Amino acid sequence: MIIFAPESAQVLEKGGFSKARSKEYLFRKSSRPLSDFPPFMVEHLRFRRNMPDIERVYACERPDDFMIVVGGGLLSAHTVVAPTFGTTTAATKPIVLKDGTPLRSVEDFNER
Repeated sequence: MIIFAPESAQVLEKGGFSKARSKEYLFRKSSRPLSDFPPFMVEHLRFRRNMPDIERVYACERPDDFMIVVGGGLLSAHTVVAPTFGTTTAATKPIVLKDGTPLRSVEDFNER
């Protein structure tokens, strides 16, 4: 999970990075050649990924596996990486108002 502060998210958006494009970029940049790993890990990685002919190892199986959220204060440019443990799947639930309207941002909550 990558948590971008609102200010950082705005900079990315202005630079043309949507959430989908950010995930694609992170996916491409998060790989290492299999030759970078010690021999005992190579067999484990090939077995775990069920891909005997892999040449690169990625941080996740596909770009959508990156969980990207925006959180934190408005005047902060901090970004936090919160690694998951092992192979995990995100379980998310939308935050809704009493009338069932999905919350899109904190401003929506403050306005009501």
